[in-house]
Amino acid sequence: MDLKSYITSHFLVLDGGMGTMLMQAGMPAGSLPELMNLTHPEIVTAVHKKYVDAGTDMVITCTFGANEKKMAGCGHEIEAVITAAVANARASGAKYVALDIGPIGQLLVPSGTLQFEEAYAIFARQIRCGVSCGVDAIYMETMSDLLEVKAAVLAARDLCDLPIFATLTYESSGRTFLGVSPECAALTLQGLGIHAIGINCSLGPKEILPIAKRLAAVTSIPMIIKPNAGLPDMSSGTAVYDITPEDFATYAKAYLDLGFSIFGGCCGTNPDYIHSICGILQNYTVPQPEQRHISALCSGTKYFEVTEDLVFGERVNPSDNEDLLEALEDEDIETVVDLGMEQSDDGAQVIYVNISTPEVEEADMLPSIVREMQGVIDLPLQLDSRNPEALEAALRCYNGTPLVGSICSDEKSLTTLLPIAAKYGAMIVGTPAEGEDSLAAAEKIVRAAAEYGMTPERILMHHIPEDQQTAVLALGVKLYPQG
Repeated sequence: MDLKSYITSHFLVLDGGMGTMLMQAGMPAGSLPELMNLTHPEIVTAVHKKYVDAGTDMVITCTFGANEKKMAGCGHEIEAVITAAVANARASGAKYVALDIGPIGQLLVPSGTLQFEEAYAIFARQIRCGVSCGVDAIYMETMSDLLEVKAAVLAARDLCDLPIFATLTYESSGRTFLGVSPECAALTLQGLGIHAIGINCSLGPKEILPIAKRLAAVTSIPMIIKPNAGLPDMSSGTAVYDITPEDFATYAKAYLDLGFSIFGGCCGTNPDYIHSICGILQNYTVPQPEQRHISALCSGTKYFEVTEDLVFGERVNPSDNEDLLEALEDEDIETVVDLGMEQSDDGAQVIYVNISTPEVEEADMLPSIVREMQGVIDLPLQLDSRNPEALEAALRCYNGTPLVGSICSDEKSLTTLLPIAAKYGAMIVGTPAEGEDSLAAAEKIVRAAAEYGMTPERILMHHIPEDQQTAVLALGVKLYPQG
């Protein structure tokens, strides 16, 4: 059965820990597990097969760190490692094989120095090879940077039509070490079109449960749980985990109640843990994802549902602002960012950004402003541009789910700007074209958005007369906040 269909009608059981299993099989400490695919393929295949025998449906290739940054100087091409890894996984007899993609190992701008497009190219190289080897899915795991996940997701979407799975790893605070919340992850990654989302590593099933509840409250796609075998005890010098396979499996019921349907294990788990999970799942029916119609915006770390009280800072607009116009003409990005920071300090929750003026090379400056502004302001942005090239460049490097303004009901806007906003998972501000009836305009925008997979709750209609607001709201859209 096609994997996309399978995960909507069946439990999908994943595997457990790989690194500890390889070490038990003789891999020296400090070695790169990925190289075992070339030097000891029989050992890697044997680990995969043990998981399959325990009940795993989809094994994940031993390629977590198989990227050109982590494996620089190893003496082998990334393609050779991935090709061997896929062959080893396939030899296990698993129903499905997923290409494992972990973090690159360097932080992206603004947290580090790695540029977004460089990260995209690194992931694209891995995915291109995995697809050519015939994997059934792309599986991103143990991610902490939402922008890094976005780069990987875009690479996967550009190169294949395979199911995309993504799991982030959270600390006990309920955020990743870069501050990403489960709400921001769910909103952004669902908008980008992934097929399953979840949580792995760092914590045990008990500690992850409160975070899983938050994820489930905002998620409408299949959910993944892949915890560690509890918390590690390092007193002996090596990690000893505190949950038995039987105890590990008892937490499955709580996750089933939340709607999780994809189960596996991470650090400290082995085939016994997977076998125990399978024993629990056989007594339950597969929960179906609840469709949650949420209108929300986020940065990489801040999440706001759209209500009439949402506060917009609207001063980054060259109309009637000679000082800002002069700064834009001088390519003075710092002044633009400072204006955004002032509004953040004044209590704005969304920062409006419009730099459209004939004197500005918008396609170059808008993405630069987005990168710089998100480096110092942890709020969502509203990007307003009628320049498709500028809009796409800005949305591509945006971290989170933004709002895109000025999507009018005229044909040009609906065929140039709307598909870009939909591709990057944005919400939009819909506006009636000059002289067009507001309800007719809203209906046209909703129909056009649906063609690109955008649901009505991602649309905020603007400039709607009071006597037509009830009819417009009946379409499932929201009204742009007036406060």
